[in-house]
Amino acid sequence: MEEIVAILSASLWLRGMNNAEKDLLRNMKKVLIVTYYFPPAGGPGIQRVLKFVKYLPAFGWEPVVLTVEKGDYPALDDSLLREVPDSVPVYRSRILEPYDLYRRFTHRRSDERVPVAVLAQHENLSLSERIARFVRANLFIPDGRVGWIPFAVKEGVRAIRREGIDVIFTSSPPQTVQLIGMCLKQKTRLPWVADFRDPWTDIDYYSGLKRWEVSESFDRILERKVLRKADTILSIGPHIIRSLKNKQSSATFKVIYNGYDEDDFRALDRSTTSEKFRITHIGNAGPARNPEILFHTLGNMVRTNPGLSSDLELCFIGNTDRSVIDTAEQYNLESCVKLIPYMPHNEAIACLLRSAVLLLIINRVKGNRGILTGKLFDYIGSGKPVIAIGPIDGDAATVIRETSVGQTIDYSDPKGCESLLQNYYDLWKSGKLGSTRNDATRKYERRYLTQQLAHLFEEVCTDREPALHLSGTSF
Repeated sequence: MEEIVAILSASLWLRGMNNAEKDLLRNMKKVLIVTYYFPPAGGPGIQRVLKFVKYLPAFGWEPVVLTVEKGDYPALDDSLLREVPDSVPVYRSRILEPYDLYRRFTHRRSDERVPVAVLAQHENLSLSERIARFVRANLFIPDGRVGWIPFAVKEGVRAIRREGIDVIFTSSPPQTVQLIGMCLKQKTRLPWVADFRDPWTDIDYYSGLKRWEVSESFDRILERKVLRKADTILSIGPHIIRSLKNKQSSATFKVIYNGYDEDDFRALDRSTTSEKFRITHIGNAGPARNPEILFHTLGNMVRTNPGLSSDLELCFIGNTDRSVIDTAEQYNLESCVKLIPYMPHNEAIACLLRSAVLLLIINRVKGNRGILTGKLFDYIGSGKPVIAIGPIDGDAATVIRETSVGQTIDYSDPKGCESLLQNYYDLWKSGKLGSTRNDATRKYERRYLTQQLAHLFEEVCTDREPALHLSGTSF
């Protein structure tokens, strides 16, 4: 009965279309997008997939989403639901997650959000938190979402059968989604593109964890198997690709960067002038993202130029660790610091445009040259100058240099930091701090990047072994 209703509904819908629209719909291929983070989830990790879903139909691909029914997200943002086209089918399946047990064991509130980077915290941990981290790192392989696999595979097969899927696309973290993609490929023989927004076993927080050798070995086995089975390995930057290529050199690798969505800025006033010399950072600011060199430099500048103190505002939007606040107080900047909790993406974008300069901090950890956070591209889209603190030979530094939107300062370069800050302050004071938008920034627009993904899907579907005809297949 359900299938009959669907056919009748589709028939009535087609009658209301003109011939050109009907031809476009018939010629459209379909991609199953497997992602844990999807609206109403919030945070930077959701933007890449969400924008792909938004723009893929413009390039001949109809997205079908497989996600969780009730995800344990670190943040919620209902405003993002408006960006999901009404025509996109979204399949939501059950998941068994350990986070309620984690909250009880670590004496947290039942409604408290568990941050994505919980394993990255290494300081001031209670005994229960240390035990919980050890259990997660050694027993939940590849991550705490592993309980989603049986439900997602079952629902994924159902979606593939009903929708007539042509290609599977998985985007991680969590790396569990790559195992789901591998299972779906094995069951259907459909081509599969595995997208890595972060490294897997080389992720920076594992370097500070004690892991059993058997756990680490099993994790690496899963990683290599995914790299071997996927038709194409996709990532956000060259460093992650090089790391993965060292583990499976025979695979096909591609880079499609993150980007900014021009629609996010279209209705906003780009000519807004910041009434203060406001330096804004968006996202989590933990111990590894403590901008000590910035505080040190600004503290010295305020002492020699008291007028700067009344002009200066340091705005941190998101979860800000106590260590960051303590460092600001150490350099007598506490009166200049403004802390704002997580806010919806559209409101955060508006805050960027009300700033003078934007701050990007690359985690001060091993292997950080490959860190290329999504917020950088929203910064680029805003047209505001960027001060980045991190490795000057990293992927983020390369993008900043090639687009001429700002400058990257090493963690231990106070002279370079002061020179850059003084230059931006003087330009702001004189009203000459202009837009950084230029021809080089346009290649990071989300629509253009989604076109690259559509081309990639066409490539992996060409000369492929025919997939199973799922409409009549049982598993």
